[in-house]
Formats: sequence, structure tokens, C-alpha cells
Amino acid sequence: MSTGNNSPNTPNEQPYACFMYSDGSFLEIPLEELGMYSAAISQDGSVSTFSCMLQANLENPGYIYVFNNDCTLQRTVNPQTPLDWCWRPTISSDGNFLCHPAYGAGTYLVNCFNGTSNLLTSLVNLDEQVTSTYSFSPDNKVLNLGGSTIGRTINMENGEIALYDETGSRGAEEHPFTIVCSSNNSTCTTWTTRRESGSEYSNELGIYIGNEFIHSLLVPSEHDSILLNTISFLQTEVSPNGKYLFLNPADAYCGYPTTHGYSELYNLPVLVIQIEGR
Repeated sequence: MSTGNNSPNTPNEQPYACFMYSDGSFLEIPLEELGMYSAAISQDGSVSTFSCMLQANLENPGYIYVFNNDCTLQRTVNPQTPLDWCWRPTISSDGNFLCHPAYGAGTYLVNCFNGTSNLLTSLVNLDEQVTSTYSFSPDNKVLNLGGSTIGRTINMENGEIALYDETGSRGAEEHPFTIVCSSNNSTCTTWTTRRESGSEYSNELGIYIGNEFIHSLLVPSEHDSILLNTISFLQTEVSPNGKYLFLNPADAYCGYPTTHGYSELYNLPVLVIQIEGR
């Protein structure tokens, strides 16, 4: 975590990279760039990143600071365009890759070990769409992309892209938002798409086994239910072996839990399903 002003357009406080430990101690390291930061840490704790999000300034897009598990700065990455402060970055469990939204330009994929970064917009042809939700498969071999766009996965070893056209818009007035998850080697992939039209919305769930589309489920909104009205997104997770599906309600905005209503439901597993035939 880090400190700083709550707006990337009016930075005026010294930011810090703050590392907190289980014994209650912590370490603060000053960061050079003034601005608002997002932090991400790998599952094994080997890599921590702090991404500076300045105002939309193409000449000074900010930096990504990469630390090791000893809280030692390993390198800084200078992205080509400013980073978007509205969405959280996602790091692979081994700390090798960081996925971060770019301001008006799609998605950055950063190699935390060598400091290289690539803009994925041209790779997935998203010139007029927005990817803003990301996740890696448990074995880090697949990157899942979602957001206000068609859901897709990218094989991190060969660059192969799988598109899930079912998640696309079905009309000019519809505003779909998709979250994609996958198991090891993408043997099982799930997506949930929130479709909004006026004041009505619904959540659609789809399941793929390999390249085969096996199931879909539509969860309509029920406005007479306070609880379901609060669950604005239905998220899923898949077990590493691809045999179990976890359904999660979420009351979230821009990837963050809201501070009102039933926000304690954020990322809370409420249903575990064994996928038939797995």
C-alpha cells in the first residue's frame, strides 16, 4: 500500500511504498513521483509493484516501481502512455507479469523481471473498446481480459488469443461488462457478463471446457429484492484443476468494493459448483 493524494490531478503529498508485516511492523520507502498510486503484490510475496498515475500527461506518464521480497527497489518501468487510475492492476502469482490499464489506450503488460512493457491494444484490436479487468490462470500460462469489450484469453507462451463472442453487445443501447477467469492451461474458462439496458440489468454466466461451449445461465435482476439489487456484478472463479466453479456476488465500482450497502459481500464465495463431467 502507499500514501498520497486521492486525486492523480492534484498531487501534493509525499507518497511512500509501505510494506506491512504479520508482526505489526512496517517499512516506508519514499517514492520519487508525486501522484496517486496503486499497489499489487504477487501471491508468493516475491514481487511488489507501485504504479504512479499522474494526470493525462503524455510527456510524463509516470513510473511503475518494482520491489523484491526484501523491499529493495529492483527497477522502474516507464510506460509509453499514462496509466489509468480507475482500475486496479493485476499481478501474476509468481510476480513475473503485471497487467495495468492504460489511460485511453487499453492495457499494458509489464515484465517485472526485465522491465519491458507492451501495449496490448494493437494485439487484441481494441481501438474503440476498453479492457479493464484482468486475471491470470493459477499456473500463470493464460491472461484473461474483460471489461467493456468482448471477453478473451491470451496464451502467455505462444500468444494465441481466444475470443468469447457471446460476451459482446447485442444492441446499441446495451452496455455489457465482462469478467473472465480460467483454470490451469485454460482447460476450463468461465465468463460473466453484466448487461445493462436503461434501469434493467442481468448477469449471464458461460462455461467453456477447452474450446467447447458447454453451458450458459442467465441471472435476471429482481428489483423487489434488496439483496439482489445490491449485487451489481456476478463474478466467478475456477479451481486450478477446472473441476469447481465459485460464484461470487459483488457490489463494486471500478474494481473496488463500494463503501455503502452490502459491500461486505464483495468477493465473498456464496456457491461452489462441481462442473459436470469434470
